[in-house]
Amino acid sequence: MPTGRAIALLISCAPLFAAPVTVNSLPLLFEQTGNGFIGRGSGCSIAVDARGAGFCGSRLNFGGGNPAAEAVPESTVSYINEYVGSDPSHWRTHVPAVTRVRYQNVYPGIDVVYYSRRGKLEYDLVIAPGADSRRIRLSFEHVDGIALDAGGNATIGTNH
Repeated sequence: MPTGRAIALLISCAPLFAAPVTVNSLPLLFEQTGNGFIGRGSGCSIAVDARGAGFCGSRLNFGGGNPAAEAVPESTVSYINEYVGSDPSHWRTHVPAVTRVRYQNVYPGIDVVYYSRRGKLEYDLVIAPGADSRRIRLSFEHVDGIALDAGGNATIGTNH
């Protein structure tokens, strides 16, 4: 794992300024689907890839990043089997379920690592020594606001 600085954001599928709610303490499990991953958990599904993350009707984008950044699944904890229909060619078996997904070099020397904490999606931007953090361009679609929580983490709220 590269050493350097890390920037973390917490993404919540709840209103930004709502009263605290009980959340699922189980981690999201990500399964690979083509070039991206789907995180399944309580409340909504989350799609992540090198370009960003789609969650609860909202979207985070890494503008100007490398859309072909290599995905490296980390921390395989289980396997998923999906038997849909009677045609075995459409079945998916022994699909790794991982708790973390790293996209290497979304920006030169900058990786994005998706994972969950207390049932909510988080991601880190891992900045290698010498990498230019000014290349990072974040944009958000369909969010209700961004605020800092008591721990100094940026929290993105959505009612979707």
